[in-house]
Amino acid sequence: MELTGTYTAQGLALLAQATAGGSVTITRVMAGAGATENAANAVEFSNQMQALALLPATVDATAATATFSAVLTAALAKSNYALTELGVFAKGADGAEVLFCVYALDAPVTVSPNSTTVLRFLLSYTVTSLKSLTVTPSPAGLATVADVLAERALLPNRNLLDNWDFRNPVNQRSQSTYTGNGYTIDRLKIEDSGNCATLSVNDDGTITFSVPDESTADQAWLTQYCEHPFDGQLYTVSTHVVSTTGTQGMVISGEENELQTPLIPGICAASGTPSGTLAIRFVVPRGGSVTLRTMKLERGSVSTLANDPPANFAETLAKCQRYYFVHQGWLYLYKMGSQDNQTASLQFPVTMRTAPSVILTNGTNLNQITTDTTANGIMVYKNGDISTYLGILSFAATADL
Repeated sequence: MELTGTYTAQGLALLAQATAGGSVTITRVMAGAGATENAANAVEFSNQMQALALLPATVDATAATATFSAVLTAALAKSNYALTELGVFAKGADGAEVLFCVYALDAPVTVSPNSTTVLRFLLSYTVTSLKSLTVTPSPAGLATVADVLAERALLPNRNLLDNWDFRNPVNQRSQSTYTGNGYTIDRLKIEDSGNCATLSVNDDGTITFSVPDESTADQAWLTQYCEHPFDGQLYTVSTHVVSTTGTQGMVISGEENELQTPLIPGICAASGTPSGTLAIRFVVPRGGSVTLRTMKLERGSVSTLANDPPANFAETLAKCQRYYFVHQGWLYLYKMGSQDNQTASLQFPVTMRTAPSVILTNGTNLNQITTDTTANGIMVYKNGDISTYLGILSFAATADL
């Protein structure tokens, strides 16, 4: 990274005052995301993004220069931006602040509040009188390591689970209550040897998983299987529990290093180093229940679930449709004169995890239809001669784990 500095006309006037025995005080340095035109005559510095910290100047008597540091801490930025220039402000004996100098970067630098980037700029000025340039140290824009860690603790990590926000869950099977073994709302599966556990989708933005007293099983699981094996790194799973009855638990279940934690109202979290095939399970005993609002799996040892904004429904739906897709709408094979329409096809909205199995749920003359699928779509064939027409009104394609 290289900087090219240009004194403004007002900055040169301040230096002239300093040479004549006056003083120049650097008051602030601002990070900019614009491009100052004709910097030599500029009086304003636009697109100011954040203040840099100013550290005291050092004087080199031999070189007749004064140098000070300006420190940019990315974690203190309000939003992402491309750093393109720095604006240095100063004041003279009259106390009026002016734009003193503009530094242009040779290439933009991305600044993100999600990063730990700290940039230190050494800015030097040649002066005739070495006492004529001073810097007022300012903590504005300066963060200690503890500050950065505290800021980062508030930033949510990426959620590795799908359909985690039960305030508006993807529910392609369109039921409000699911009972017995099998998938429920997208990506969540009841596993119950008693085959009577229930998941209810509640109107208040929660789900309730319960096991009745008459179940023949001691407990049941509500599970999300993760597609990719985990690598033995540190992960944290957490959930927002609204209410419980009985003694429930949450499990990170891997091939090695399984981790469990009890569930109580509030945000419950557990950290561990699972490896191999991974599943997140909520374990409820016979006669018990748990009501949940959100859940999360993330890297690291700290849960950031409390800081997550609501899930983006469109993004969540696309992720869920990799595993399960419901089509509603006619897909026809028909006979026109002596010609048979041999095939019909439909592309899935997203590429599925693998070629799915298909269940034709509604249509006309379905017993005369043969289907073939890839991860990208479905092909429909006639099975023998078409007497009139064949049509699929709806089907479900599943590639669930």
